[in-house]
Amino acid sequence: MGDNTRILLMVIATVVAVTGIALVSVQFLKGNTPIILMVIAMVVSVMAMALAGVYLGGGIAPRILEGLKQGTFEVAFNSKGRMQETMSHIPVFVILNDRAALLGGASAGVNRATSKI
Repeated sequence: MGDNTRILLMVIATVVAVTGIALVSVQFLKGNTPIILMVIAMVVSVMAMALAGVYLGGGIAPRILEGLKQGTFEVAFNSKGRMQETMSHIPVFVILNDRAALLGGASAGVNRATSKI
């Protein structure tokens, strides 16, 4: 699978997992097409990652940390209808290291440069 296909599937899976859209219906599942099976696998993967925690990064989150602690964000994050119980168990973290993206990019670059083709 090429990088573009993998990225597209990840975007679709993220949209499905985050919005709760029932994109993959029983009719699609009956066909067991490879693309649908890949989307299902990625949806499960994205949901598993989200259940492990949500990390807020970038320049804004650290600047509004005190506001995030006041509870408005938590109420909005947890108020997801039938998913409220699940959402209330997902930890939320704020990344305070202003070089996190640079470090992550460097790490990915090193991994890609040293991986076998």
